[in-house]
Amino acid sequence: MGLLSTGTSLSWEDIEKWAEFIKEHGIIQFINIFNNLKERQGDLLKYGDEIEYSMISFDHKNKSVHLDVRAAEVLELLQEKERNNEKHMDSLWRMEYASYMVEGTPGKPFCCTISRIKLIETSMWLRKKELDQVLANIDPNLSSVCFSAFPRMGCPGFTNPKIEIDKTKNTISKSAFFPDEAIFLDHPRFENLTRNIRTRLGRKQTMYI
Repeated sequence: MGLLSTGTSLSWEDIEKWAEFIKEHGIIQFINIFNNLKERQGDLLKYGDEIEYSMISFDHKNKSVHLDVRAAEVLELLQEKERNNEKHMDSLWRMEYASYMVEGTPGKPFCCTISRIKLIETSMWLRKKELDQVLANIDPNLSSVCFSAFPRMGCPGFTNPKIEIDKTKNTISKSAFFPDEAIFLDHPRFENLTRNIRTRLGRKQTMYI
């Protein structure tokens, strides 16, 4: 996920006016940066990873599983250490496109030696453990998984809390299957991204199975 700063997102109509300007000056900026840094040597190799987690809720009584759309509440707890400016954090947490998703990264970049590569898996394990502990404190029926798409996404009642899908109220996506509330609406980026893609295409996004 790119940098998420607070600001006002532009509509596609406004973006389109500046598209060629942005392309041209983006190329100029790249050339200038490249020329300034092409002789630079001796930098340390630093690297990291990011994992997108989906939060799921188990309904053991009815033997069903739902996507839990409380990412804003979960992030509030996960980011507490960061807000308190704690120096040593094993992980950092950010919002993702959907209100049932969070993104976890290492607290700082990995560096330098081959032996450090083995720390990546440990970091991944610690992040999932941290997230699952927060989820369990909210609701013992919550857990996290990493997969491409939830099998029941788009089916009636696939979220927890349950959201009735009404395409007449889905002013952002206009979807008949995916409620706007399942988009992370606490940041304007995702709402406007969805609306702008639809506006640019001139139609709703299509789904193939």
